Amino acid sequence: MGFLDNLSNTIAETGQGIRDMADRSSAKSQLQGELRRKEKELEALVYQMGLQMVSNEPEVCQEKCPELYSQLINARETAKELRNQIALLEVEIICPGCGRTIKGAQQFCTYCGSILPEPNLNMNRDYTLTGLQMPNQAGAVCAKCGSPLRPGAAFCVNCGEPVAKNEGVENL
Repeated sequence: MGFLDNLSNTIAETGQGIRDMADRSSAKSQLQGELRRKEKELEALVYQMGLQMVSNEPEVCQEKCPELYSQLINARETAKELRNQIALLEVEIICPGCGRTIKGAQQFCTYCGSILPEPNLNMNRDYTLTGLQMPNQAGAVCAKCGSPLRPGAAFCVNCGEPVAKNEGVENL
């Protein structure tokens, strides 16, 4: 019966080896999960610490890390400009002349040419048109002021000039 005993021992040893590998793999996975949680916690703490330092001690940040501080200021300004541009594109104004809804901040209604009221944005942000360009798929420009014309516009949004039919833009 020596052969069967050897076979039984080999199977038992192999099974134990497989159990040991599974235990190590499980322990490794648990440790990796815990490590990921700790790294996220560290990242959140560093973020909070940096936020407090920039808010409470900006001069120290500027002195100790001038390049990073400059990048932070530039990124903050760029984000502010992008938020402003998005808000201007999302605003809707009801034209007092024709009652149509006009999307985007503009001075004149594209349908009837009426002067539009200033948009009420109800936010504490600086809204500017810096760098904002309206879509101009047809490539047409206003004959009076040279501003790009929106496809389908009957009037220039910049100066209120009626758009001539031969400017490549169909009237509504």
